[in-house]
Amino acid sequence: NRGEYEDLLGFFVNLIPIRLNLSTTKSFNDVLAQVRRVCLEGYRHAEIPFEYLVELLNPPRDVNRHPVVQVLFQLRNSEDRRLEFPGLSASPFSVTRRTGNFDLHVVCEEKDSLLEGFVYYPRHRFSDTLMVRLASCYQRLLEDLAAEPERHIFSLSLTTEAERGQQLTDWNNTIVAFSQAHATL
Repeated sequence: NRGEYEDLLGFFVNLIPIRLNLSTTKSFNDVLAQVRRVCLEGYRHAEIPFEYLVELLNPPRDVNRHPVVQVLFQLRNSEDRRLEFPGLSASPFSVTRRTGNFDLHVVCEEKDSLLEGFVYYPRHRFSDTLMVRLASCYQRLLEDLAAEPERHIFSLSLTTEAERGQQLTDWNNTIVAFSQAHATL
């Protein structure tokens, strides 16, 4: 929003924390309406630096956690942005980053009518296996939401039927046969 920054190079972003209350939410459309309302309210205060907000809130500090925000969700529209300067051409390139500054940083990017996602996380806190599982659950949730946006959010499942069967039946199969000799006290 600041014209004086237009000629500067760099990535200028101000983190706007939002908090949702899902206890009264019924459907995914209700969640979207709440997100929209909370985001619009946050955008009205976007000029307030995040560091100032942290200072005002004065949350308990922990060197292992980011203050105020632990989960970051980012939706990017990926347009082919080639920069042209006299005698110089620049284009974006992929940066491989394996860890995150937050407990969880989810980035979704629209590419050719598909949604591509990345998850950044502190490797000392979460395993790769857990993050693959989380991505699978998120994909399943998105598929269900796209099919039935009016469905109650607490009735949505993060697992497939096969996974539920494995969790409820296979992993709970704790029957053990004891011989008669061990059963006598």
